[in-house]
Amino acid sequence: MIGGKAGEGIEVPGNMFAKLAMHAGLWLNSTQEFYSVIKGYNNINQIRVSENPVKSHNNHYDLVLSIDDETVGRYIDDIVPGGGLVYDPSLVSGEVKRDDINLFPVPMVEIAKEKVGLGLAKNIVGIGVCMALLDYEIQPLLDLIVKTFARKGEDIVNKNIDAAQAGYNYVKEHFNREFNYQIRPLKEPVKKFFVNGNQSIVFGAIKAGLKFVSEYPMTPSSSVLHSAAKHAQQYDISVNHVEDELSAINMAIGAGYAGVRSMAATSGGGFALMTEAIGMAGMIEAPVVIVEVQRPGPSTGLPTRSGQGDLRTVMHASQGEFPRIVLSPGSHEEAFYMAHEAFNLAEKYQCPVILLTEKYLGEGHATLPFLKTDHLTVDRGKLLKEDEITEDFKRYKSSEDGIPPRSIPGQKGGAHCATTYEHLESGYFTEEVEPVKKIYARRMKKMETIEKNLPSVQIEGDADAEVTIVCWGATYMPASEAIDLLAKDGITANMLHIKYMLPLQPGVLEALEQCKRPILVESNYNAQLGGVIAEKAGVDIQSKILDYSGRPFTPDQIAEEIKKLTKK
Repeated sequence: MIGGKAGEGIEVPGNMFAKLAMHAGLWLNSTQEFYSVIKGYNNINQIRVSENPVKSHNNHYDLVLSIDDETVGRYIDDIVPGGGLVYDPSLVSGEVKRDDINLFPVPMVEIAKEKVGLGLAKNIVGIGVCMALLDYEIQPLLDLIVKTFARKGEDIVNKNIDAAQAGYNYVKEHFNREFNYQIRPLKEPVKKFFVNGNQSIVFGAIKAGLKFVSEYPMTPSSSVLHSAAKHAQQYDISVNHVEDELSAINMAIGAGYAGVRSMAATSGGGFALMTEAIGMAGMIEAPVVIVEVQRPGPSTGLPTRSGQGDLRTVMHASQGEFPRIVLSPGSHEEAFYMAHEAFNLAEKYQCPVILLTEKYLGEGHATLPFLKTDHLTVDRGKLLKEDEITEDFKRYKSSEDGIPPRSIPGQKGGAHCATTYEHLESGYFTEEVEPVKKIYARRMKKMETIEKNLPSVQIEGDADAEVTIVCWGATYMPASEAIDLLAKDGITANMLHIKYMLPLQPGVLEALEQCKRPILVESNYNAQLGGVIAEKAGVDIQSKILDYSGRPFTPDQIAEEIKKLTKK
């Protein structure tokens, strides 16, 4: 874990460490916890490294690099026995003492001033120190520094190389080999890449044929816009950094209506501004994908933290009733595949599709193996070609499945009236009773069709387990590891991870009937998924583990709470 003040550069050494571990062929999971101020407050970057895939972070540290005066006091007790703490004595007031860990006092500020002429380069000195402590060769770090700072010129590159080398040499000169942790390259590593959840969503969207993105940046969704912009030229995507969320959603809906696969991204506050337009998309039956990356609220709330408080918001957003689909991936891999699926669902059912995730997944990084995509197809639903449009074509024509034929502007013989008023099959306005009832019922019929075609939820793990963890979204990641921790204590557990929130994924009732003791795990106060399950499946899950602090669950936190519940 690397800790330091906001604005002092914990991201750079964190990314370097991750890339060096990747260079060694290792698996990673990383997450950042930071305050919503630009400078001054203590931020941390947590990175887990393993020879095997890791699903989650935890709060027990083998090595802590402190480049400020606060990290030591906050986190020294979280270092595992035998672990290490790197710190600069000039930054810490009072004695640093803990008998069961290794203390490595290094004058990082002094070295940085000497080698670079700037104390802020202590972060580069610090990463050099860490690589020496981990007994990893220096050259990959120096090569990485060249790539990282190349655009700043040769002088800056050389100074940072000197800083890293000086930190590395300091360890070799002043500390005996007393640290028991090493990084060694794997002999036959699996090919993999390092990605955050928002990037994974963009990659899945590109694979689905994404051609239009609009967003007004809002933490923690902004990297959707940044990632799309990075790949816009290569994949011919129109990426639009717009003036506000109203523009973002209306432009995306307009693009979807025009036949383009489109996406808007935001967080809860921005989504609140989008709700009226989402109702318009429901009325005119325009396909659009909305990515909502949750942070705790209401209002500004905790803008740089993670939570699951927006489920009911996205399920019921906008006035009236209209079909919509809400999906929630649980991992970086699922984020890719469900983003791809979202575009197919939006066009197949001609409705808004909301991909609901949270900061922990959206901005957290993980290594993934190269993903299989041969089975992925593009399904544009009932989008007609020009030669399929008949003389009696009606855009909102009744059908048994509730899905009408679709034309897009410019098609000869198509119907292009898309009023936000209630309308006839032709698209023209009406307020007459029978036509209104007919078109309304046909539109809502889609929800039955959608539900019939969703995959049934499956219990993951031992069917006879004592405990079933019921969760959604990125809680899946720490919950997966909590199951392994419980097994070490003789408690068998499995998982019911629900990915389709609206319509509620089929099979929830049947799955819960097989469970001995379901325990709900959610990052909100009101157990919102639990309420949906009670409403839709008729099962009120009594045992709940709820955390609304803005910090994501850890595996040991879930395991400890489950052990307490099982003793009752």
